Amino acid sequence: MQEALENLLESAIDDAEMSIRDCFDGFLSEAGEAIEAEALKRVRKARLRNFYLNNNIAFVNFFKNIEFAKKIKNENLSASIMFSSIATESVVMQAIVKPLIFSSIVNEDLSQLITSEFKKKMNINKAKSYLDTLIKPILGDQFLISSKNVTYKDKSYNLWNSRVELSSVRNKIAHDGSECKSENDVEFSILISEDFKVIAISILNEVELCLDEENLIKDAKQASLFDNEETNENNYPKDVISGINYS
Repeated sequence: MQEALENLLESAIDDAEMSIRDCFDGFLSEAGEAIEAEALKRVRKARLRNFYLNNNIAFVNFFKNIEFAKKIKNENLSASIMFSSIATESVVMQAIVKPLIFSSIVNEDLSQLITSEFKKKMNINKAKSYLDTLIKPILGDQFLISSKNVTYKDKSYNLWNSRVELSSVRNKIAHDGSECKSENDVEFSILISEDFKVIAISILNEVELCLDEENLIKDAKQASLFDNEETNENNYPKDVISGINYS
């Protein structure tokens, strides 16, 4: 099933490329491969941006769950680790995977199918190859995804092994009625969730979007929360660039 899903995803992306090429056929035939690749990248980024703006609540559930996980971590370790895990699932699927799939695959029904299968059949340790397939056509080599970590603009996040290490703890809580007794596991789970948030917000920044004070996705250039004296050269708030939300 894993191989079939991977083949379906790659085939769908190939079909999307053909559809985009058809739209620009006359121009691209004269432009050469380099300009063609850039044109495809721009179309994908435009689709990614539009998807985020049309689904501007993609981060809301993440923040609700991660803040609750932090709030109760000193009272109930087991509940805290479960809520931070839910937060991670939310930000990975709603703010990273689903937008990237819909930006690369023109057929909406096929996009829905692949998103559903992605969620049902694939554990987080397998996600790296799919994210690599989805991210590179849009963002190029700014994101480097290896067997152990994700690197974005020279900063590395050791997410995959860390996520797998915690899976047995969560499974025992969810299925065996066990209790989490390790504060380190709880902090670790929250940290992983926050790292995925940084990656998701970094993708937002790449298409000139950000989060407002209610954690809704907004156009970065029009968001009223910006203070021009506190922004960087791209007119993005420094805190958003680093992955830290204002709220």
